[in-house]
Amino acid sequence: MRPNRAKREKLAGVWVTIVITFLTTALNLLITFNNTLHAYFDTFSGVEFVGMVVNVLCVWLAVLLWIAYARYRLARKRETHLDAIIASISPDALLVVRPDRTIELCNGSVERIFGLTSEEIVGADTDQLYFDRRIDPSKKNEIRDALNLKGFHYGLATGKRKDGGTVPLEIISGDIVGQSGAVLLVRDITEREAIAAEKRRMEERAMRSQKLESLGMLAAGIAHDFNNVLMVIQGHAELLQMQTDREGNTDDSVDEIRKSTTKARDLCKQLLSFSGRAPRDVGALDISGVAVETARMLAVRIPSSINVVESIEDDVPAIEGDKTQVHQVAMNLLTNALEAMEKSGGTLTISTTSRECDADYIEESTAEGEIDEGRFVVISVSDTGCGMDETALKKMWDPFFTTKDTGTGMGMAAVLGIVRSHRGFIKVDSRPGEGSTVTAHFPAQ
Repeated sequence: MRPNRAKREKLAGVWVTIVITFLTTALNLLITFNNTLHAYFDTFSGVEFVGMVVNVLCVWLAVLLWIAYARYRLARKRETHLDAIIASISPDALLVVRPDRTIELCNGSVERIFGLTSEEIVGADTDQLYFDRRIDPSKKNEIRDALNLKGFHYGLATGKRKDGGTVPLEIISGDIVGQSGAVLLVRDITEREAIAAEKRRMEERAMRSQKLESLGMLAAGIAHDFNNVLMVIQGHAELLQMQTDREGNTDDSVDEIRKSTTKARDLCKQLLSFSGRAPRDVGALDISGVAVETARMLAVRIPSSINVVESIEDDVPAIEGDKTQVHQVAMNLLTNALEAMEKSGGTLTISTTSRECDADYIEESTAEGEIDEGRFVVISVSDTGCGMDETALKKMWDPFFTTKDTGTGMGMAAVLGIVRSHRGFIKVDSRPGEGSTVTAHFPAQ
């Protein structure tokens, strides 16, 4: 740190006193040892008043020197104490800047925040430490106007580290009373922003979970009631079809009614799967076998422009699940991957394996609620198709959301509901133009 004005003035007073005392002592020695001067002043030595004045002068100089020394010690003690206080303001950095934004003083925390030593910072411009922190860059005197109006200015900035990195900063500026310049309190808010980001992420997940839960309850209610109505319609359509068959007539309209009701019932099943309330027949299940069986069923639909790669492990643990529902998961994932590469072609990869999943891994997924760490059996489907942007990724689990021209938009919603009902979770990795990978995790037995 550079000495301030008050410190320089105190040092100057001490040195003036020392110089006066030195000159007086030197004059005394010169008179004593120089014969000419000694003879001249010797004529005054017999005068009592002169001797008294000389003695008083010597005492006064001695007292003055002692007082100056005592004040200097006290000032040094106060400055040392103040320096210790300033240095202990951690983790915040304290800067004193001149009106031209030149840094005059700083504490040791600047090295932790910026990676620069005090010697490198003092005398430099504040632009060396952070980018322009004005809210409106067009207002040149925005910060100075705030200081003149309120006496302080609060703002955020992006700090420049010596290693080339950046750090988010909170800066509070205040005028120095009675002097020109300002004091800046600079705080590293990296941790605070990380906590805020985590809080926002948790709130978004909670809102998404509540939304899906509400939609699930609504879907389950609608599906049950609508399915009952469809059963009546389908029953009467079948009776009507039987009557027309006995009379030797064919009625295409009746046939279309039966087909439509069948599709509607399938949609109801998907709604129930999404809500997690679909009836299940749970038992030990080999997920590798389900993956192979599903891939074989879809083989006839796969065009020659798409290359299928199977990476199936035979020794994965069994899961406790419903075969029909897990088959639906694999079918929907493969169908989506094929449709993503329908125009461009590419490579479709289906794989199964098992892995240990810790809390951090589970946290970065669709997991909602408490899911225990441990071994999970994984079925993963990858494609090299069009991929999804952030908007699609956020909405891909919503019922009736689809990026295709055709389809109900219930496929991935049903997948999510089924996996959750099996106490599992899903991870998705997708980028526009680079394809997608969807991985469903089921707890191993």
